[in-house]
Amino acid sequence: MGLALVAGSPIALAQPASAIDMTEHTFGASNTNTVAGHGGLTVGISDDGDVSVLSWPGPSFADQLQYLAGNDLDVRSLPHLGADDGMGAYLGLLVTTATGTQLVWLRDTSFTHAQTYTQPYAPVPQTTFTRADLGLTVVVTDVVSPDVDVLTRRMVVTRASGSPGIAASLVSYENLSPTLSRIAELPFADWLFDSHNDFLAVYDRAAGAVIHVHPSDRAIIAGLLDIGADPTLTDYGPADAVMRKASPTDADVDALVAGLDSSYPPGVAAIATTEPAPTSFQVGADATPFCASVGRWVTNLQALPTAFPGFTLPIDPNLADAVKCTDPLPSVSKARGWAWAPQDALADAADGHLSGSRVAACQTNATLVAPLFFQGGTAEASAVFAFGKSVADARAALAKATSQTAAQRQAASEAAAKSALGSANLPDASLGQRTVQVAQRALVNIYVARDRGTGAVVAGISRQPPYYLDWPRDGSFITHAMVLAGLHPWGAQRGEWYVGIQRTQPAAASAIVDPMGSPTDPDTGEVQYPAYAWEMNYYADGVLGGNIRWEIDNTALHLWAMTVEAASLKGTDRAAFIAKVWASYANALHLLVRWKDKTTGLPWPANEDDHFDL
Repeated sequence: MGLALVAGSPIALAQPASAIDMTEHTFGASNTNTVAGHGGLTVGISDDGDVSVLSWPGPSFADQLQYLAGNDLDVRSLPHLGADDGMGAYLGLLVTTATGTQLVWLRDTSFTHAQTYTQPYAPVPQTTFTRADLGLTVVVTDVVSPDVDVLTRRMVVTRASGSPGIAASLVSYENLSPTLSRIAELPFADWLFDSHNDFLAVYDRAAGAVIHVHPSDRAIIAGLLDIGADPTLTDYGPADAVMRKASPTDADVDALVAGLDSSYPPGVAAIATTEPAPTSFQVGADATPFCASVGRWVTNLQALPTAFPGFTLPIDPNLADAVKCTDPLPSVSKARGWAWAPQDALADAADGHLSGSRVAACQTNATLVAPLFFQGGTAEASAVFAFGKSVADARAALAKATSQTAAQRQAASEAAAKSALGSANLPDASLGQRTVQVAQRALVNIYVARDRGTGAVVAGISRQPPYYLDWPRDGSFITHAMVLAGLHPWGAQRGEWYVGIQRTQPAAASAIVDPMGSPTDPDTGEVQYPAYAWEMNYYADGVLGGNIRWEIDNTALHLWAMTVEAASLKGTDRAAFIAKVWASYANALHLLVRWKDKTTGLPWPANEDDHFDL
């Protein structure tokens, strides 16, 4: 395991205080039970229906959601795996009965819930919630449109005969934290440092939508020094003037909305809305104690050697202390003279009435309420999230998606997956239905995890632990699965991408992220990482993910997988593939051949299986 980095083996399901799950106790639990996506916007859904991962522009890029699960020894017995109630995105209902109106969240234990996928071949999760005393059944279907980066959380509510419910509305809460933060070799910036990542949220009353933006030129963590940056010095542009008013007017906010793309350079823009349009809203100052959760994460991490004698922390305790933080909103608000202090959007929703704040900055969240219109005991509404580099891009994506009904979006998502996977080879039916189902779902997970641009495939979409990277090792087996399934173009694309990301020059160790140092070259005696290896893992744009720089098994397994890929191709396809990859792969093969003890002929010391030790 690397410096607070990912172990290459899958997570074991935790037992309380179990030593078999040190990865989970180190990084935190992965509260993801189902996934949705098509290689762009990628979504993780917990078993109780919360959005716990929302990565964009692809499965290996930044999580655009504030979410931090726990790493406690009993984490799997904690509600929502230790994530604070203010984190993530989830749905609820305002239910009116003869005695009044109450807010109920679908995640509450008062609802029973069951989860599945709409089709065996589709990445479309469906969670069914039941509340017997209210006579309500709620089915939430999570759909990522196949052609644009839009998530539709389609809610269908059925009211049983005899239900005390007179009326109901959809309630959508979200704590988006749009960011471009990323530190090469330390894949934590988009989830562990969310106290830095949020920027601005405004309600567009003409569109009936909350717009979140984070420009590309400020408040971004791109290196270790950025972690200690003074948040009060962030330039909020024209939002500063609006936030300094005791009560911003509609005209103030309308002008801010109209100028978002001209005032801030493209970075991340996210739009949250509902179908039908919301009737009430709150853009709030996020009061979620995120930094308290980070502090608990650090404390639990540092206590592991005591709980499990002989366990060595994969991170210097002093470096772990460095990630502790203080939620910045109070100091930013004071330093910048902000007079506007809207109520936290989750707290504001508690009484069923939203205050109507249209703007918040630094740390934000939002709640929307939309009506449900029952016909024959059934009503339907949706929460919708659209992403783009600019507000204009996000609006265009939203418009394209919502030109179809929610049911049509679901059908399109299912059809796209069937088109991609419908001809894939599956195990023989004689091996049993369960075997076929598991294999089919594995292929769907590859489909979700495969970047639409480069063909990189992440080991998993989770941030805790950070598996959301392409490993040569894990990817070799994923590529082999592609070959067995007959998905040869996918394997070839990934192999060709690897040519461009191979390390072609020796690299020196970093004292900060690689305290163990680099190996000694058996031929030259140089202390460095050798040329012609592949790194521990990568983001889909080729940026280094992990910090263990010479895993000899990574390079060897990748060569094996590409040999299998080449052998599976026929005729001109095989010749074309080999022509593209051979020079790079031959260099890697020669590295493996020469990396040996000249006396014994055994392999020379190198890293292996995500361990620092040579």
